[in-house]
Amino acid sequence: MNRVTLLILILISLSTFTNAEELFSKTGFFTNSDCAQKGSFTDCYLESYSCGYEDCFKDYEPSKRVNESFVLYVHNEGKYYDVNATNLKRSSLDTIINKNMITLFGEYNSSANTIMLHYFNKI
Repeated sequence: MNRVTLLILILISLSTFTNAEELFSKTGFFTNSDCAQKGSFTDCYLESYSCGYEDCFKDYEPSKRVNESFVLYVHNEGKYYDVNATNLKRSSLDTIINKNMITLFGEYNSSANTIMLHYFNKI
């Protein structure tokens, strides 16, 4: 491949990245929706992260998959955002659940108030 062709390919790829739509990002407290609804952020019972809600261990069937719902509470807005984390492995979320100063990056659906999570950063 000659240098001119290589230069053209590099310029095309750079223009593609610079024209890419910037991801939506928000920073706040990442938790599940049950804890957020109760306002029990750091005091939330740990079983709610395993099976979805407080005292769920009484009804929980170990072989049954739990449909978890996550939210990000943004302090300076006083607002919750639902989080769709199906793009990520569930185990990766264990490092940020029930933690503050978590920045989520993804696409935002304003009609559903939902962030489709692509990746996250712990500050």
